[in-house]
Amino acid sequence: MKGMTFDQTERYRGAGLILDTFFRQPERHLRRVLDVGGYFHTLHGEELLPLQKMFPGLDSIVADITPCSLPGYHRLTPGKPLPFDNQEFAVTICMDVLEHVPQDQRESFL
Repeated sequence: MKGMTFDQTERYRGAGLILDTFFRQPERHLRRVLDVGGYFHTLHGEELLPLQKMFPGLDSIVADITPCSLPGYHRLTPGKPLPFDNQEFAVTICMDVLEHVPQDQRESFL
């Protein structure tokens, strides 16, 4: 996905191609995804978890700092570690976070 623009549609399309591999796995734990920063607030005021909307069969948790009451959402506290066990997720994505991390800090962030 290197070189992709931060266009939201392109990011989720690219993630879909990768996540499709995990959908095909018979082991349920290989279909578990953590989406860091995946909360979205529409112009109409609707709370949205785009990854869950685009891939409804995916076993995913969205973790972000914004208050949200949707199922599958976990609110993070800045400066505190993620409250999940190691290897709890097969994949962690953070497509909606990288655009906010300065270019020279992205590699260490990841």
